[in-house]
Amino acid sequence: MDPVTLLRYLEGRASAAEREAVAKWLERSVANREELARLEEAWSLAAASPQPAFDIDGLWERIRRELDEAPVAADGASARAGAVGHRRQGAGTQGWAAAVRRRPVHIAVRWGLAAAILAIGAALLLERGSTGDVRPEQPAHVYRTRPGEVMRLAFPDGSRAVLSGASALEVPRDYGRDAREVRLDGQAYFEVAHAPSVPFRVRTTRMVVEDLGTRFGITAYPEDERAEVAVAQGSVAITTGREAEPVVLDSADVAYIPAAGPVETRRGVAVERHLGWVDGVLHFDQESLADAARLIERRFGVPVRITDPALARRRFTGSIAAATLDRDLRALALLLDAHYERRGTEVVLSPVR
Repeated sequence: MDPVTLLRYLEGRASAAEREAVAKWLERSVANREELARLEEAWSLAAASPQPAFDIDGLWERIRRELDEAPVAADGASARAGAVGHRRQGAGTQGWAAAVRRRPVHIAVRWGLAAAILAIGAALLLERGSTGDVRPEQPAHVYRTRPGEVMRLAFPDGSRAVLSGASALEVPRDYGRDAREVRLDGQAYFEVAHAPSVPFRVRTTRMVVEDLGTRFGITAYPEDERAEVAVAQGSVAITTGREAEPVVLDSADVAYIPAAGPVETRRGVAVERHLGWVDGVLHFDQESLADAARLIERRFGVPVRITDPALARRRFTGSIAAATLDRDLRALALLLDAHYERRGTEVVLSPVR
């Protein structure tokens, strides 16, 4: 179902033909009916709350125009799939409305705009809940991305986040009322609005990161051997339960948190290499090909299969970007003396015989 039609339906501006199309879509499955019910609930919450004016048609046309103008890589991945880094420095709230997904294929927003409407309603619910009204306990909202997706989030307090591929961010319904605490499985970048009386905390399976007024990134996939925290501005405190005191990171500091053992810190590093994924670029420093393949699939949604264990262990230093993904992978294959082959959506790397 075209999300524009659903938006018109929710606004009560759908034509007779559009209403008929929605009715037929609802008849097809229970899942479709449940989806519309969630959107209607979010829409009603948004209507009942003070809110900025949203030009839905204009927003959709802007998104569609950006997609049409974006160069598309050979694998169908849009060069704009992760191109949000230009908003990190001094960005205003425009472009950060609640939740916006970007997918690597040209139909990136098939459901993205509908998801944004649902998230707008959820964000307004959070904002209403922060006024101190007593409300029944409700489950947290979980924002999820598939491999290759990027989602941008705006919180009611002015904080922002960019959620990388194959990640999940859990946000309590009462976020901002007494605490600002979220839970992350995966990779995310945060710009936190300073509020000393209500600290911002990110929980993962291995640690709690408390913001002290900053911009920082966290990589914390549960299946990885170690997690990472990189601070672009300000400072954070990391608590793992294994150190006597929290580990404090300042601007240009990076910490590596293993499943067991002490936290490793590096001071005064080029953190933009650790946060380049926000701009659609992955930087590798003596990374094994196996580890790089896993990161590429998460961030760009392109599976990379390595046919030889010895090849998988080879290490390299370099960068791979969404806009030039196929070209970069071909160059990497040459560097590692490997054969590059594209099989549908999958890239296969094998030793040169």
